[in-house]
Amino acid sequence: MLARRSIQNILSCCATSLPAAKLDGLVKRLNAQNRDALEAEWELIVLAALASVGSVEYEAALGGSSRLDVRFHSRTLGRFVGDVRTVSDESYDRENPVREFSTYLSRISDALRDSGLEGGFCYRVNGDPASVRNGRYKTKLKLPFSHSFKRLIFNAPEFKTFLAAVRGEPRRDHTMEISNSELSVSITFSPRYSGVQYGSYLSYNQAHDLVHNVVWQALKEKSAQIKRAGTRGPGELAGVILCDGGCGLLRALPNPHSRTLTDVITRFLQKSATVDFVCVLDIPESAAYGQTRPSAIQARTWAKRDGIWTQQLSGALNTALQQLPPPQLSPVNTLNHFKWAQENQHLWGRYVNSAMTHNSLEMSLRAVMDYLAGRLDRTTFERTVHSDWIAQLKKRLDEGRSVDDVTIKRGIGEDDDHLVIRFGEHEPAISPFRVPQSRDLDT
Repeated sequence: MLARRSIQNILSCCATSLPAAKLDGLVKRLNAQNRDALEAEWELIVLAALASVGSVEYEAALGGSSRLDVRFHSRTLGRFVGDVRTVSDESYDRENPVREFSTYLSRISDALRDSGLEGGFCYRVNGDPASVRNGRYKTKLKLPFSHSFKRLIFNAPEFKTFLAAVRGEPRRDHTMEISNSELSVSITFSPRYSGVQYGSYLSYNQAHDLVHNVVWQALKEKSAQIKRAGTRGPGELAGVILCDGGCGLLRALPNPHSRTLTDVITRFLQKSATVDFVCVLDIPESAAYGQTRPSAIQARTWAKRDGIWTQQLSGALNTALQQLPPPQLSPVNTLNHFKWAQENQHLWGRYVNSAMTHNSLEMSLRAVMDYLAGRLDRTTFERTVHSDWIAQLKKRLDEGRSVDDVTIKRGIGEDDDHLVIRFGEHEPAISPFRVPQSRDLDT
């Protein structure tokens, strides 16, 4: 989420307050490049935010069989212990692998285009909607697990016949359906969908019941952990800090067919004798046109105590979070980046975007260095430093323009810096001689 440079700076700030062994464990988790790394980053963000508004102890011992992530104290907010939990739709996604299905279909579409056939697919995946009255608390798409895609869909006679028809008459629309006890999908090919893929399916990550959802289950598990942690001090509250790992319920809008986050948390606090408050940290999606980066981390709080304390905690956390470097990626895109980069350390940090003016070009300094060192091939380099900007660079050189200045502009809150190339006018080393602008060279 945050730039790796920013994470390292936060680690440096926390080094004096964290015991060496605990700091080492946190760093190992951050280096895992998987979901545990995302959870460790959220813990670090929570620690940094709370440390800026009060006193924080990490994994304090309360005398029980488990330890909680934070023990906090400040004059305005009092004392509380809390544990951080990242919630996601991972279990829903495993049960409904529509994204893997879409990816598989995209590969087939790419192969068709590589063979010279223009067009694309749209698909519909049907399913069984949730019905609380009938004891069915989750929507289930009629789609097999991804390891069965070939056997049940893409090697099925219906799909082979469909693909043969597409190849035989690529300028027509073609549709196929497979519907049985295991799956129910329809796929349409159209030459009008060139380079684009459309899909539709039932939303499967909504909370149709207050108890049978990922947020309630996370709160229930953390409540049990708080009980096992031991005895709290007089007046010391206990809370759960939920962080977004790609959980749709954290941002679900009210509708007649599902429950909201407020519904779930409010009910849990009413039922729980252990948890006094719940704080949710997430990265809201920006509604600004053309904005691709997340705007900021946001904190929301629900509590049994009076509304003033709840507002104070949310206000203090949001002020502290605003002081941290802004996020570069959403939690879901962070996980996707982990998968893409894998073990390639030079890809762990993201490259900055390129930019062009009439007399300058900015491009990723790291990408240029990796290309010169042979760690990026030309194709990958041109995906990183956009081919349009490389074409503009070639145009400037073909015009015989000189390079007047090359500087580095530091990327604040980013994992890369900008290599800034400023162009001059005439470079005789690569262009014909010209008549000087002033002929009076002796004066």
